[in-house]
Formats: sequence, structure tokens, C-alpha cells
Amino acid sequence: MKTNQRKFRRIFSSLAATAIFAMTVSAQASIHYFTTNSDDQGNDTKMYINGTNSNVNTFFGSVGTNSTAQDIKIDTSGSVSTGNGWATVNQVGENDLTQLTFTPLAGSYEGFSFRGQLAKGSDLTVTINTITNAYTYDSASDSLFEIDKTNKTFSRIGFTLDPGEWITSVTIANADGFNSVKQVEFTPASTVPIPAAAWLLGSGIMGLVGIRRRMNN
Repeated sequence: MKTNQRKFRRIFSSLAATAIFAMTVSAQASIHYFTTNSDDQGNDTKMYINGTNSNVNTFFGSVGTNSTAQDIKIDTSGSVSTGNGWATVNQVGENDLTQLTFTPLAGSYEGFSFRGQLAKGSDLTVTINTITNAYTYDSASDSLFEIDKTNKTFSRIGFTLDPGEWITSVTIANADGFNSVKQVEFTPASTVPIPAAAWLLGSGIMGLVGIRRRMNN
């Protein structure tokens, strides 16, 4: 009996280690940055600001429909005013709006983009946290987003994640401040099947349960 138990433990440990390794590898997804002159990517992706806001540091938005749903929470470094709908976030104090953080509260999203104006032509940082990884884009070290237009609206910039990755937060920052940030969009995540590793682990556990029952009988 003890020999059988030891065999059972060895088999289970090996199967679990294999599944965990496979899931770790499958989780190493990548991110794809883009820039475009297009004003928007489609109505289903637009983030609509909930109502008109004045002198606030936190407000909410809905994705896909102009409603009161609080799909996205937005926190800002300085006080802002906003319009209602697919609208603009404007700084209230001079150079106060140096950072905005977008946190999904409902829904799963694999893409994000925005437009805006910088108070000065300086570096832009985008930090993306996902369910498995964290990414940082810094225009000081990467020329993909060449934003050198002071007081002019720059082209839409953003990113998409590989299927299976979902955004948990996005922070955009500029040390000299944004005059405004506008036309924010979130791309809903595509339906992703359960990873093969998860099926492997589940099937293996069920099989081991059957083996254990036969041993006990």
C-alpha cells in the first residue's frame, strides 16, 4: 500500500509540475504598440465619460455605449474638467495634469488608445498592467511614438495585447503635463479558450482520482 501511495504522489507531482510549466510559457504573451491618424477605431471601443465633471480627480466611463455604467475608473494627478460622452479631459491648473490612470472595473479589455495635447514637447510614458505581465513604453528610449507637438493634438497612439492577456490598469504620464487627453478607447477582449495546460492538469487529476480509487479497492 505504501509503495502505491509513493507512486501516486510521484505521478501527481510530475503532472502538476508539467502543467504549471506549460501555463507559465503560455502566459508569456506580447504587446503591440501602434500609432494612427484615424480618429477612432469603432463605436464598440469608445470610452464615454459619465456626465460633465468639474474640478475632479476621479471620474468614470462606460465602454461601447454612452451610459451611466462604471466600466472604467479614471484617476488624475491634478484637478480636471470633462465633457460628457466621448469627450475631452482638460487640465484645470497649469501643468497639473501629469498622470492619468485608467482601471477597468467591469469587462475585459485587450487594447487601449488615446489622443491628446502635451503642454510641452517632452517624453511620454505608458505603463500597462495585465493579468500576467507589466509593460512600460517610454518615448525617451523608443521613437515609436514621436510626440513633439506642443499644444497640438497628436495622432492616436495605443497598444493591443495578445489573446489571453487582459488589462488591469493603464497609466499615461508626462512630466510637463497634458493640456488635454481625449477620445480614449478600450478594445474588448476576444473570447479565449481555456489553455491546453489547464485541460491537462484537470484531466490528469481526474485520472489520478480514478487510479487512487482502484488502489483503495
